[in-house]
Amino acid sequence: MANYPTIAQLEPSDGTRLVALLKRIMRWDQNAYTRVITKDDAIGFYVEPPFKVIAHFLFPAFAVTPLIDNVMRVDELLTQLLSQAEPVKVPLIADFEPFGLGAKPPEGPWQQGERGIAGDLAPKVQTAIAEFKLKMQSLGANPSREVSESVANEIWERAGWGGLNLRVLHAAYLLGFLSVPMAQLTTGTCAGWKRMQAPGGTLYVRPGDSGPRLPLSVVR
Repeated sequence: MANYPTIAQLEPSDGTRLVALLKRIMRWDQNAYTRVITKDDAIGFYVEPPFKVIAHFLFPAFAVTPLIDNVMRVDELLTQLLSQAEPVKVPLIADFEPFGLGAKPPEGPWQQGERGIAGDLAPKVQTAIAEFKLKMQSLGANPSREVSESVANEIWERAGWGGLNLRVLHAAYLLGFLSVPMAQLTTGTCAGWKRMQAPGGTLYVRPGDSGPRLPLSVVR
């Protein structure tokens, strides 16, 4: 196995959380990649779940190599983390030609939007998931791609909360942002971008909503 230099070290609990996140992303996309950025005493990971969003996760860290900005394959990063007794040393994997995630969300200034709590939003997503499953079941065993896409878009493109569509809330739900009922959530806008901040991370929506297509089935 390649011996990559370490660019940051995490506490064991954060290392475990990072591994769980990367495994989730891999279940959605075997070819996923992440943009890794170090800053002061933290390390951030930008990933693109299949919901037309960019998700950002920031972990406190120590022994940080500053000013790293690199794109890595999620599978390779995960392999390196799992090779350790504890997944705490984040490697610099520099053998991957960067692509995608080139437009990093703006630093600000962000205009404050709505405030809410996770417990009010999770039921909205659960209701939408149940409706999606019911409609897909009514289409029979092998609906066409066009029909499936129509059903997905009709549900997930509905208004959700704070100027965000239901699919953004769906992403937040599956990434664990809505798992703590009293978790504080806020929305904001900047230069055409939208964001949703939660204790677990931040979701960004690009101007014009130009991201990967919606998944054609309920993503678990």
